Amino acid sequence: MRSPHRCPVSGDDLRALAGRPGETGGHAARAVAALVRAQRRKQLVRLRLVRDHARRLGGHEGALRAYAILAELHGGHPDAVDEVALHPAVRAWASATLRALRGGPTLPGARPEGLASLAAAAMIRTGTPGELHVPVSAGGAMIPSLGRAATGFADTALVRFIGHGAWRIGDEAVVPATPRTDAPGWEGLRTLRASAHGAAIHPVLDDLDPFRMPGTEPAPRLTRPEVHRWHATFKAAWGILSRRHRGFAVELAALARALTPLAGGPPGHQSSASSPEAFGGVALSMPADAQTMALTLVHEVQHAKLTALMDTVPLTRPGGEHRYRPAWRSDPRPATATLHGTYAHLAVSEFWRAQSSYETGEAARLAHTEFARWNTASMEAAEALLDGDDLTPEGHCFVTEIRRTLHRRLASNHPSPGQAAADRRPVPP
Repeated sequence: MRSPHRCPVSGDDLRALAGRPGETGGHAARAVAALVRAQRRKQLVRLRLVRDHARRLGGHEGALRAYAILAELHGGHPDAVDEVALHPAVRAWASATLRALRGGPTLPGARPEGLASLAAAAMIRTGTPGELHVPVSAGGAMIPSLGRAATGFADTALVRFIGHGAWRIGDEAVVPATPRTDAPGWEGLRTLRASAHGAAIHPVLDDLDPFRMPGTEPAPRLTRPEVHRWHATFKAAWGILSRRHRGFAVELAALARALTPLAGGPPGHQSSASSPEAFGGVALSMPADAQTMALTLVHEVQHAKLTALMDTVPLTRPGGEHRYRPAWRSDPRPATATLHGTYAHLAVSEFWRAQSSYETGEAARLAHTEFARWNTASMEAAEALLDGDDLTPEGHCFVTEIRRTLHRRLASNHPSPGQAAADRRPVPP
């Protein structure tokens, strides 16, 4: 083991985030809230940079006018405009647009004129009458966080207020006073609403926005029966989290703004993903049951927490060439990916530890087995990271706290048949 590192910054947040995942109250809750605030600030800066680049390049007058509308509405309706600006797909669009403006690869729709779509969404959300042209792609205009209008194949479509809380986009599409419902020419984004044990959550079910989850294969527009199944499973999963894993439920409510359905894989295979560019979004295939959905959400929110933390505090050194072999992968992984996996499985093992206290019989044995498996796998990965040279001083402090958490948890967990079973059962790749 290498000699201890001195932490050059206060370790309170690192200790809270590396401790028992999902702890309610105290410093852990404040640390997560601070990460969310930092991501909000970063996104508002990102949108301003899109405006600045568009101004320097010239020829983007519509985008500049749209940004001015956004800024004005934000002054009077900050929460409503933040719902648009912080929507995960909008974050991904802004990142892709900045890359294109800086000479990088260009994706369809990643251009400053997308600011007009944001301004339209803000006008609709705040009920501010007006009109402006929004870009059209593949025969439709996406109004981020709200829905998509069928417009035909012109380059732009006019958005205008038509009274009684409704808006018209193009010649025929009507956005109703309740925008997340369907109407002639309009597909509204649905909302997943769940409330249990005094806790509530209402993320968007985003099956429309082309930027909803970069690097994945999202499912096409869901049918009504599919939406019903998603809603029922999500409500049941929220019941599990809010009753048995309250701290995780608090974190999910603070971090998750949108769920993106992924195209289904092989039977019995659960796919999920998150992206640094779509902070606040979780993508997953339709889970087999509510417990699987609850565990998947816990896993992906843990990735989101670490992404936000590493956006503020570098935890790994750039350019490290060493590769690690964590138990959950068959291929060697760089330090950052190994740290992500370690942190995610820190939460997975905690989920199963807590779950085991509610189960009986075979379900209890399974929970004990899963706890022992993932706690051991995470501890081995943490030890490997601490023995390497790829962590910054802050990263070394962070992983040290993770290791302490894992050791404490293992020592305090009651012996069970699951421990012996886990020792004999290999971790899948």
